This record gives sequence, C-alpha cells and structure tokens, in this order.
Amino acid sequence: MTNETPRGVELAHRYADLGDVRLHYVEAGEGPVVLLLHGFPQFWYQWRHQIPAFSSFQCG
Repeated sequence: MTNETPRGVELAHRYADLGDVRLHYVEAGEGPVVLLLHGFPQFWYQWRHQIPAFSSFQCG
C-alpha cells in the first residue's frame, strides 16, 4: 500500500513479521535511516508532518 503525505511525499506501508508480533512501518525517501517512535495509543500518522522533512534531508 502506498499513499502520499500532504506535501506530496510518497509513503510505502510495510510490515515486519517477528514471530507472534507483526509490526507496521512506513518508508519514505532514500538515504540514512531515521527511526521515529510513538507511544500508545498513537500510531504512524502522528509523524505525518515530520516524514516529508526527514525524507528530503540531504546528508554530506
């Protein structure tokens, strides 16, 4: 599943199956990994405005 943020950055929704646990994560952009964590009861949507900023960040 893919969709876009309000700023037009394409998001890829994926899942990591870890034994009895299935984790959802969202990918955007290329380059170094930036991990954004949220607490309960929030979910990935909490980071919808930060994802475009981090995905367009250029290193080096």
